Amino acid sequence: MSKQALESLRALSLLSKNNSVANLKRIPQGHLRELLNTYYESRVKNANKAVASLIDLKPRHAALVSSLSAANAVIPLCTKLLIQEMLVVDDPLLGIAAPTHAHSIVENQAMGIEHADSVDLVQLRNKLQYFSILAPFIEAGFLHILPLGVLHEAPKEIPFYAPKNLFRELVPADTVDFVRNSAIVRPVERTPSGLIILSQPNSGRKRQVSITFKDDDACNHGAFYMFREIQKQAARPGGILEFSYEPWNDKPLDQAKYDIWIEQSINKVIGNRLEGISKEMRIAEAIGAPYLTESTFEANLLARSGQPSLSRNANAINFLQTNAHLLNLDDPQKIYRLLDEQADLLNRFRLSLSEVSAELTGIDDSEFEEKSRRLFEKHIQPQIAEVNTAIGRLHSSAAKGLLQTGAALVVGLLTGSVIPVGALLTFATAGAAAEALPNIGDLMRLRKQPQFIWHKLRK
Repeated sequence: MSKQALESLRALSLLSKNNSVANLKRIPQGHLRELLNTYYESRVKNANKAVASLIDLKPRHAALVSSLSAANAVIPLCTKLLIQEMLVVDDPLLGIAAPTHAHSIVENQAMGIEHADSVDLVQLRNKLQYFSILAPFIEAGFLHILPLGVLHEAPKEIPFYAPKNLFRELVPADTVDFVRNSAIVRPVERTPSGLIILSQPNSGRKRQVSITFKDDDACNHGAFYMFREIQKQAARPGGILEFSYEPWNDKPLDQAKYDIWIEQSINKVIGNRLEGISKEMRIAEAIGAPYLTESTFEANLLARSGQPSLSRNANAINFLQTNAHLLNLDDPQKIYRLLDEQADLLNRFRLSLSEVSAELTGIDDSEFEEKSRRLFEKHIQPQIAEVNTAIGRLHSSAAKGLLQTGAALVVGLLTGSVIPVGALLTFATAGAAAEALPNIGDLMRLRKQPQFIWHKLRK
């Protein structure tokens, strides 16, 4: 089932038998849209089977790469595979293949934004090239593609909320100040071709804003909020409301109303982010793999949630921020050869990382840095030298791709998993204590799914 994406693309003739990308210009736009719809429906229909097949694999050194906050691109994935034996990633083609909801089309038209139903050939070719290059990794079982994006799709019907407390219950108590200080609110303007985010504060109190966070550049999803005053028109069976509103209003909000709206919007963004994380962690737990994020903001948010002490987590994250990638080998074919020809060496390397992690568990803050460096130099650095030697044998020009010997690696061992890049934290999943995610615990209980949260970062 993990190879279903490749098999589907070949069956639809979007990839050839040898995984070359088809000549998209020869395919009529209408037929191309039909092919993408077929691909999307097939991936969604077989998603549960794909997860079940991964559960049966019982991987040892695996990670689920967050679709929310980690790079799902060829080189970053290839280099991570030298640290993780197997990666589970989102299907990058789902976004372009997914059907557009009718209310999105109507909304754009109301705001004066043109709706283009044609498929962007450049974007589609890039997505297909991803599969073409990574096909050997997928077929060998190093990389597994799941339609994780389906977990975060917008509902077909627009939900209507009536928060009594500005969604404050969605933000864990220990993160309130952190979230408030990290939030970045920028104004949004409309153009005939779409919305644009202005690189400036929203000093004019515009009713259309983008909400992002400091140190969250790895985030793959944006949050756009509009303040609208609506008039109820009718109520239909099933809790469906009909209402009217002005699609776009350039009149500034008064300060009091603006402050309330912005706080509520930021809280909702955090609630949505934590809910999305919990959904992916649920998949990770079922597979038996940790959840991998490359967002320093998200790492801080998770580490702080429900924790009485923040200094230990913050120090670990700050230490990571100062370090670059552990690997910079930029040829997927060479990385594949290394995985194929040096499997025993890489497995020893991963086992050593796990053993060092166990030795770092439970030690005092005052001893952590010194002991972590000692363990790194004694157990990890010699194996990095072995991996470097193996890389060097692939091609003389690969010298720039050697594993770095900085001791930042050991910080990643705090969770029992490995941190292959700077500002990246890997969160393992555990049962119980869903209260760390307010309301999400209820959501999981209602869906009768296993409850879990990340392990709190600890030494």
